[in-house]
Amino acid sequence: MDSSAPLDPRKVVLGFLVTPAIAPIAAIAIAFVVTKEHRGECLYGWIVALTISIGFAASYITALVFAVPWFLIMRRIGRLGLWTTMIGVMVQWAGLFVVLLLAGWCRGGERDLMVILAALAALYLPGMLLAGAAFYGMSIRSRLSS
Repeated sequence: MDSSAPLDPRKVVLGFLVTPAIAPIAAIAIAFVVTKEHRGECLYGWIVALTISIGFAASYITALVFAVPWFLIMRRIGRLGLWTTMIGVMVQWAGLFVVLLLAGWCRGGERDLMVILAALAALYLPGMLLAGAAFYGMSIRSRLSS
């Protein structure tokens, strides 16, 4: 496994196009499973609606703002691997969390909205980790095994 092998740019672009969609899909699935007895209530509806309406856009924006520069920096210094990819994903998730909480605070700091946005950010964590692992497998690990 030669870690100095060049990356296939098509796989990297495909990874950045596909993997940000994993987090919102996983958040919807987790919300569906966890809130089984609350499906008719307002909180569940808000989480699903926010995930569909702003979740996908937020995932792609945070990937563009946080993940692409992190990827380029780690590639330049030669430290592109599983752990640096997962650290980048956690930085991306922290950015999403802060953006959601700031958005709720700027909307007036209503307690219910802040709770919903914090729950949405917490629901995104497993999906973000899964997306990071998928990106590593699609874009980085594939060059090491070929």
